[in-house]
Parts: sequence; C-alpha cells; structure tokens
Amino acid sequence: SETRFSRPPTPDLRPNRPRPNVTTTKTMTEMTDPESHTSLRTHLPLIPQPALALAGVLTAGPPASAQETYTFESLPLSNLIDGRDNWVDHPGQGQAAISQGTGSNVSKVVRHVPTIAFNQSAYLSRVNDGNFSFPPLLPIEHEAVLQFDCTGDFLALFALGTDLDGDGLLGAGELGPAFGTYDRSFRVEQADSGTSFEAPFGSGNGKDDWYRIRLEIDLVANGGDGSGSLSYRNLTDGDPDFLPVIGLQDLDLGLTAMNPAATPASWNTMWLELMTGGGNTPHADNLVPNAKDPVPEPGSPYCFGDPGAGTPCPCDNDNDGSLP
Repeated sequence: SETRFSRPPTPDLRPNRPRPNVTTTKTMTEMTDPESHTSLRTHLPLIPQPALALAGVLTAGPPASAQETYTFESLPLSNLIDGRDNWVDHPGQGQAAISQGTGSNVSKVVRHVPTIAFNQSAYLSRVNDGNFSFPPLLPIEHEAVLQFDCTGDFLALFALGTDLDGDGLLGAGELGPAFGTYDRSFRVEQADSGTSFEAPFGSGNGKDDWYRIRLEIDLVANGGDGSGSLSYRNLTDGDPDFLPVIGLQDLDLGLTAMNPAATPASWNTMWLELMTGGGNTPHADNLVPNAKDPVPEPGSPYCFGDPGAGTPCPCDNDNDGSLP
C-alpha cells in the first residue's frame, strides 16, 4: 500500500484565503477520439453585436506567435533558482533548483529541493522582463490556454497572475487558477488558492512519467468566474494527442476572487509550486503561458459582431463563430 501525504498549510503569501476544499473524482477514463482534442481556432474570438457585422484592422496587440515556451536551458545546473533570470523563490518556504532531467526529458528542468526533517512547498514567481515575456490577452479575447510539462511525483502546479505590488511574488488576490499534478492525481485549483479539484491518474500513468498538461479557459463563463477544462499527454508513453481528464472539465475557476486589478488582461507573471512527498521529487519544464494559436499581426483584418446571419468578414470567418 502507498502512503498519501497531506499538503501543508498555505504560507503567508496568501494569508486571507482559507485552505482549499478538495473535490476528488474517484474514477477516470480516457477519451481517444482525436477530433475531441483539436486546438483552438486561429481567429480572434467573436463579440456579438445586434444586427450589424463589423470589420476592422487590428492596430495593436501581442506578437503574432503567441506560443512562446520558457525553458531552463540557460540556467546553471545544481544552483538554486532564486535570483536567476528574474525568478523569485518565496522566502521562508521550500526551495527549488536547476537539475538534469531524467526519463523522457533529459534537458535542464526545475525541481523541488527535499529536506531531511519535513518538506515545504517552493513557490516560484517570474515577472515578465526583457529575456522572456508572454503577451497579454486582448480585451476582446475570451479564451486562454496554459500549458507546462511535469512529472507525477507529488505536487507540481503552474499558474499565471499579476504582480500588483511589484515585489516579484504572487500574493493574495494576485494568483490565477493553477493546474498540474498532486499525489498521483491531476489537479485544478481555483484562482487565489480556492477550491481544488482532483482526478486520479488512472491505469498506465505512473508517478515517474512526464506529462504535458493543458488548461483551456473560458474567461467569461460563469458570470466572469471563468471555466476551465484539463487535458494531458503522457510524454513518456508517447501519447500523440491531448486526452481530456474526465471529471476536470468545465470547472468554475473563481476568477472573481482575484483583486479587480488582476484581470487576465493584466497577467504578467508565471508561477510554480513544487513539493516533495514520500521521497518523490517533482520536476517541471517547458512553461507555455499562452498556448493559443497565433493571433493576427497588427494591420491584419478581423471581424466581430452579428445577429447570427453568418455574413462573411475579411478574415473569412462567419460572425456566428463558424467557418464559411
């Protein structure tokens, strides 16, 4: 039998939030229909307008290639990550370091540093800078896709947020929804460390395997709380497609619990939580804060609005959301 470990209390970086409630899905099956795992369309989301189809030109926005991946290849091995390449490790908590990956990922990765007595989570934050920045969401965008790689060893979570006070950390009201793995389960946690939802790995997925995990977010669902759906690929097994995690679909992400100034359009910080449990040390790599398909360059045509008539716009996209 295996011993399951409890996660320690949240440190002072989020003192105003209670420890999350956890909802666990007891069973999980895998859907293998490739058609159910297609990526988001490459056009901009549509905003309905009454009885009028509008077209225009994108005059400002993020770079055309939104799928930027942060790796740890430029950082020295065997060194704590705190203070390197703008990473900040929350003081007074656990620590993380750069190491060589194992198994199906032998590149440089970040891992939790175990201690002898007891382990505490390492909370890592990195604010955008000149070395690496992810584009903000446009005000008209309703969808976001976050992605990262991790092993199944105990706790590894990834999130975005807004560093409002300039301390380089994500504290109370600044942290968006987190997702990843926890004690041989997939996990989604509401914004600002709210309620957590879990689903066991299921047959064929081991704790030592590498997973590519993706959270697809509808930012306007649930009255602005947003909804999120989790999917994964087992990279060690060579999964060709993302598989939806049954029980972790269309979850309320609690976005309104964040500070009103920390809207998704202001997110400027990547965040990781790593913790060892039972001798199992998690590793993470390949952080993708915006895994949506590329958006148009400034100057490209776009369209939005329509009563549902489906009038084609310059971007070859019917205004009701379907392709002509």
